[in-house]
Amino acid sequence: MNKCIYTLALIIAVLAFQACQTDTNVTEKAAKIHNKVLTVDTHTDSPLNLMHSDFEMGEKHSYKETPTCLDFPRMKEGGLDVAFLAVFIGQRDRTPIGAATS
Repeated sequence: MNKCIYTLALIIAVLAFQACQTDTNVTEKAAKIHNKVLTVDTHTDSPLNLMHSDFEMGEKHSYKETPTCLDFPRMKEGGLDVAFLAVFIGQRDRTPIGAATS
């Protein structure tokens, strides 16, 4: 009985060690791929921040202080190559007249 328990414990330890090794390898492989490919963010809301005269895209911002997810320093740190800037335009009333004037 003790032999079975020790064998089972050894198998679990080996599998756990292997899982840890695999996670590291996957993370390293993902980082290598990320560094080689063109990384594109297809929807960023940063133009809204540009409406504030004190907001600088060239400065690194804290999300907690200015709830923005994008600035040039963080783009560089994260390996972001291209960003499409989304612009929000308020819609008109959902009426036949509002739809006709859009």
